[in-house]
Amino acid sequence: IAVLGDMLELGSVSVEAHKNIGKLVAAQKIDALITFGDMAAHIAQEARTDGVKWVYNCNSHAEAGTVLKKILQPDDTILFKGSRGMQMEKIIDDLIFGRNQFYYVSFILSDTGGAADCFNQRSCAYSNIT
Repeated sequence: IAVLGDMLELGSVSVEAHKNIGKLVAAQKIDALITFGDMAAHIAQEARTDGVKWVYNCNSHAEAGTVLKKILQPDDTILFKGSRGMQMEKIIDDLIFGRNQFYYVSFILSDTGGAADCFNQRSCAYSNIT
């Protein structure tokens, strides 16, 4: 599962960059995509067009967290990525502290590389919750 937010401060290449990430999500055979943010809607649109079956475009952290809790299965791996200003950790906090079921999932949290690096498993840290 990929949970992706806006990539901020990209200027004139922003729309195209977000669309490219949507194509990359589809090419990497990601099972489900949850997006959050105005520009991330372009990620969702491209991923859906390129064949990702489960795509959810959310308008808030809470909505993204709710969708994630509904689709999350034991042993799922989740990639969270968005610009620092998107505060993606709010979705993680809701998942960890607001849940009433226990899951064993892997989180991929990128703090140095872009989303493309994470899809290629570079510049990412992994952690688990149970």
